[in-house]
Amino acid sequence: MAKPVKETKKSWFQIYVVDALSYMAMGLFCSLILGLIISQIAKIPGLDFLAEIARLLQLDLVVGGSIGLAIALGLKRDPLVTISAVAVGALGYSLGGEWGDVSGNPIGAYLATLVGVNAGSLVSKRTPVDIIITPLVAVVAGGVFAKYCCVPLGEWVMMLGNVIDSATKQEPFIMGVIISVSVGCILTLPISSAALCISIGISGLAAGAATAGCCAQMIGFAVLSF
Repeated sequence: MAKPVKETKKSWFQIYVVDALSYMAMGLFCSLILGLIISQIAKIPGLDFLAEIARLLQLDLVVGGSIGLAIALGLKRDPLVTISAVAVGALGYSLGGEWGDVSGNPIGAYLATLVGVNAGSLVSKRTPVDIIITPLVAVVAGGVFAKYCCVPLGEWVMMLGNVIDSATKQEPFIMGVIISVSVGCILTLPISSAALCISIGISGLAAGAATAGCCAQMIGFAVLSF
C-alpha cells in the first residue's frame, strides 16, 4: 500500500518572491501592459474608440489595484484581506514614487501589498467587527509603508535599472549577451522574468536584449519539445 505524500510547507522565498512576483506580473499584464497593447491597436483606423479604454487601464489606481488583488489571490488570503489588497496596491503604486516615465511604482505596489495583506491576516476573523478591523489594519499598514518606505526602495531599484541601461549603451554587444542569457535563464525559473524586468524598469537596448533572450529560449523550448 502506497504511503500518502506529505505536503511540504512553502519557504519564505517561494511565497513572497516566486509566487508573489508571478502574480504581480499577472496584475501588470491585465492592466498596464494590456493598456499599452490596446493603445497600439487603437491607432488602426476605425479602432480609435479603444483609446479611452487603453488610457483607463494605465491609470495608477487601476494598475496598483490589479497588482494588489493579484498578489493577494496568489497568496490565498481571506476574502476581506484580498479585497483590501486592491486599495493597498493602489496606494503603493501611487505613493511609491515615479517609475521611469510612469507616475506610479510597481515595486511600491508589490511591497505595500505584502505588508498590508500580512498585517490584515494577523487580525482577520479574530474580532466581532472583522469587516472594519481587517481592512482598516491592512490599508493603514500598507499605506503607511508605501508613504515612508517605498520611495527609497523604488529609487534604489530604478538606479539598478539605470546602471544596466547605461552599461548596455557603453558595451552593447557584451551587455546584450549577458542580459539576453540572464533573462533567458530566469525564464526557465519559477520567478517571473517579466515582473523582474518591469520592476527594474530596463528600457532601450537592454530591453531589446531581454526580449531577444526570451525569444531564443522559447524557440529552444519549441525545438526540444518537437
